[in-house]
Amino acid sequence: MTDDRTSGAPARPERRGPGADWPSPVRWGAAALSVACLALLVVVIVYAVLLLFFRPSTEGYRDTALAAARQAATDFSTYDYRDADNDFTLLEKRATGKFREEVSQAKKQLVPLLKEGKATAQGTVREAAVTSASSERVQVIAVVDETVTNTAIPDGALRRYRFLLVMNKVDGRWLVSDLQQV
Repeated sequence: MTDDRTSGAPARPERRGPGADWPSPVRWGAAALSVACLALLVVVIVYAVLLLFFRPSTEGYRDTALAAARQAATDFSTYDYRDADNDFTLLEKRATGKFREEVSQAKKQLVPLLKEGKATAQGTVREAAVTSASSERVQVIAVVDETVTNTAIPDGALRRYRFLLVMNKVDGRWLVSDLQQV
């Protein structure tokens, strides 16, 4: 066996006492660095998985605007002569701008006619889709089935409409700024 002191290799200091069998501080540093790198790798992998599977929609406004448009199309095609004033008040709350003024004017003219003809209608949105969108304005086309009854049609009649609704975001709510039959 050769003596390290004679072979030219640097001599290792002899360690004695408690902890003499522990790794050197250099090895502790390397171990700590390895653990830190492993922890960082785990964090990066978890973050990547969360981004991949739970990525927040950058176009989430489309979904909320579409839901608001579906509800508005249902409300605009549903009425009951016994509660027509409240039905139109709800429509006014779902409208904005010039269209809200049009709804208010229509209320004055239509409510007496609905009551006189004992008219009811139940609207159901069959399909709806966004045709164009930005974060503040969304256009939706909706296909609506409306079952109508009145004194002239006591057994009711089914009517199908296509509406183009323009939805504007006002104070965090999607409101109808225009509604056209197409």
